[in-house]
Formats: sequence, C-alpha cells, structure tokens
Amino acid sequence: MSDEWTLGAVGDIFLNRSDPQAAFAHVGDLLHAPTILFGNCEGAFTDSPTIAPSAGFRVVSGLSNGAHLGAAGFDVMAAANNHIVDAGHEGLIDTLDLLSAQNIAVCGAGRDRAEATRPAVLDMRGLKIAFLSYTMIIQAGYDARPGVPGCAYLRVHTVPYFPDWDCWGRLEPGALPHMRTFAYPEDKATFRNAVAAARETADVVVVSMHWGDSRLPVVLTDYEIELGHTAIDSGADMVFGHHHHFMKAVEVYRGKPIFYGMGHFVFDLIGLEAVLNAQSIANLGGFSNGYGIYPRVESPGFPFHADARMTMYLSLTMRGSDIAGIHIVPCLIDPAQNNRPVPLSLDDTAGQRVADYLRTITKAVGFDTVFAEDGPLIGGYRSLRVLGPST
Repeated sequence: MSDEWTLGAVGDIFLNRSDPQAAFAHVGDLLHAPTILFGNCEGAFTDSPTIAPSAGFRVVSGLSNGAHLGAAGFDVMAAANNHIVDAGHEGLIDTLDLLSAQNIAVCGAGRDRAEATRPAVLDMRGLKIAFLSYTMIIQAGYDARPGVPGCAYLRVHTVPYFPDWDCWGRLEPGALPHMRTFAYPEDKATFRNAVAAARETADVVVVSMHWGDSRLPVVLTDYEIELGHTAIDSGADMVFGHHHHFMKAVEVYRGKPIFYGMGHFVFDLIGLEAVLNAQSIANLGGFSNGYGIYPRVESPGFPFHADARMTMYLSLTMRGSDIAGIHIVPCLIDPAQNNRPVPLSLDDTAGQRVADYLRTITKAVGFDTVFAEDGPLIGGYRSLRVLGPST
C-alpha cells in the first residue's frame, strides 16, 4: 500500500450547455491529478422531469449534461441540497442512477432516508474513506423519509433577538431584530452519532454540508460554525461547505480544515429571464446590494455577482489517514471561456485577487488561517498552502 495519496475537491457542479464535455477543458489536469475527486452535484439530470410543487427556479437538465462527470474525473459527489429534487422523485432517481452508472459514489440522497444518510465508502489502497452529506436548506418535501426518496436533512432554528449593545432595538417596537441560528438538538445528536459511526468503521471521514446564507458574501451563520465544529468533534477529518454561490472562509479547527463555502465550479443557470417578469428582475437587481441572483446582460448563463466567479480547486495530501498538506489552486469561472473554470497563476493579478479574497473573507469572520504562497505545483500551477493559526 502506497502511503501517500491525494483527495481533490471542488464546489458546485451543474451542467446545462450544448458542449458539456468541454466544460472542464481548462482544468482536466487538476481533476485527474488526485487519487479521489469530490464535487457537489447541485441539480437533477433527467430526460423525464416532473414538477416538484414546492420548487423555486428549477435546476434541471438532460441526462446528456451529466453523462461525462465520471470521465471528467469525479469519484464521489454530494447530493444533499435544495435542488436535487427539483425534477421530482423520478428525476432524483434518474440522477442517482446516472452517477452510479459512471462509478461515481453518491452521498446525501437516496430512495429513502436510510440510503440518503448512509455514508458513501470508497476503498482505496487498503483504506476506507467515508463521505457523508447533509443539507440544512431544502424546499418542502425534499427530505428523505422512510419509504420516500429525498436528501439527508438537518433542521435549524432561526430566532430573532436584540444583543445587549443594541439598546435602541430593545426599546423601540418594530425595530429590525438580529438573528441567531442553531441546530435542533435532536438533529444535532443524530448528526453527531452518524459522524461517530462513520469514524468507527472508516480511516478517513469527509463531511459535506449544504448550509448558510446565499444572499450575501463573507457572512457565516451561527449554525454553520456550530455544526462544522460538531462534525470535527465527532470524528470528521474535514468539512466541505456549499450553497452560498460564493467562496466563504476557511477555518483550521483542531488541526482539521473546514471550508465553509467551496463556491461554484461549473454552474449553468439559464432561463431566469423566461420565468421572471420585469418587476421581479428589477427587485432582485436591487436586492442585497446587487448580490442577488437575477439575469445579467453582461453575464449570460451565469446570473450571479462577479465575485461568484472566483473559485478554487482544493487538494489535500494524505499520508495514510493523516492530512499532510492542504493546498488551493485559485480558479476563475471565465466568461470569455464560456463560463468554464480556469486555473490561475499566483504571479498574475487574477490569481492574487482570488488569494487576497480568501484572506479577506476569512479574517472578516475572525479566523486566523494563513494562506502561504509556497505550496507545491498542482497541475502545473503553484498553490496556496493552508495553515492553522498555530502552525
């Protein structure tokens, strides 16, 4: 058994384009570099979609769009998210079958709750690598239940409050409150037990979480930190976060990395202009200081703020079951390249912008993570080396 191996990871993956095979043209060397490659499947692939009544904008495309994910390099994908049931239960099953046919293991969704919450376990060079995936963001009816398809779901309380320093808010009726969030205690216990059970049988435990406030960059909710720490405390070796449409902070907690938001990697969202009227588009355009999701003339197929184009390829060097190195290759979803991810050099302006963005958003939420620019070459690109505050 070779002792050293690599785990690669990227953020949201959803293809809806005429040339899905070409979507990863610029990152092929990166995606085929690791021993195991992970991504988040952020939508349904089916040729027979049904309408999920509670769905918002449906993230659904044909089977041909997801038919090349195995060839692209993916070995395991998370499917616990707020779009995986957008095409109904049949569309979910089609997606699971499509990935399975490409030998891509799936965690976080299934034909019933037992399957959705069961870890995907990969056997690799004598090691067992377990992947768990949960979402805290779902439409009504998307959660897996006994005998009902869906995704693994953890409930979160949202509580308005006024902190001690907000004396005016505590005095003035109608003042806008602050919000605190925390996991339901019983769901937190279930989650803790699931991670601990995976730890008992696997050499490495990876947890994927679909969480947070997608309306704004930078900010982290209370429950993200609560559950991220719970995952590590219960035996996880790393946590990958999704849902935000932006990269979020990186924390090294008890020597283990928590990537609160991996961002997009390839995420095609077309057709918003066909389902939104002019007033809705105007409202969304002014929402959250321009960070809302709405059709943008300058950005066809990618209706997100320009900051959402900054993304990453993550590489974890493993020595047996131990993390020996955490490295990031900055990438950009380039409109000039048909919204395809392009790796960036740390020696040019675009690469430095992504690196500085990671530093800024991480510091803004109070983490002391270090992003050193002396990482190894990965796919021909110099990487950032991620270090904990005490390293």
